[in-house]
Order: sequence, then structure tokens, then C-alpha cells
Amino acid sequence: MGEFAQKRAQRTEKRSVLLRFAELYSAPAHRDLAVFLNLVLLYPVSFFGFENIVDALYPFVGLCGVLMTAYTAVNLVRHVARKRKLRRLSRALPQP
Repeated sequence: MGEFAQKRAQRTEKRSVLLRFAELYSAPAHRDLAVFLNLVLLYPVSFFGFENIVDALYPFVGLCGVLMTAYTAVNLVRHVARKRKLRRLSRALPQP
């Protein structure tokens, strides 16, 4: 499991269902289960053909990229604005 997910799991007492599944799924002891589940879930997809899969998913992946870029840009602007506000407030406070 990723380092971020492990730290988050340690900080929260009540873990979400998806986090518990990811923890179980990514454990080295359950590697056979992970491979089997991937094969079972992706085998039916193989009948659609590579060209059809790419034609269907390429626009979706592009849209996800655009949305993630916009989300990151908005969070960056919010972070910078918050930092500037805190800096302005700390300068306005009288120094002892």
C-alpha cells in the first residue's frame, strides 16, 4: 500500500471500506487473490477489441486529465491565497 494511504490509515481510527480493501488487496500475502480478481474482471473486456476500448476510453482519460489539472490549479490558488492571508495577518499583529 502507498505511503500516503498508510499514514492516513494510522491517523484515522475508522477506515473507509475502500481503504480496507486496498490494504487487503495490496498485501504481499494476497498477491494471488489480486491477480485472480484482475483476470476475472478484465477477461470480458478483452472481447471488445483494442480499437473499441481505446476509442471509448481515450476521451474519458483526457477529460479526467483536464479535470485533475483544473482541480490542482484551484487548490494551488487557494493554498497561495491562504498563505498570503496568514502572512498579512501575522504582520498586522503587534510584535512584543
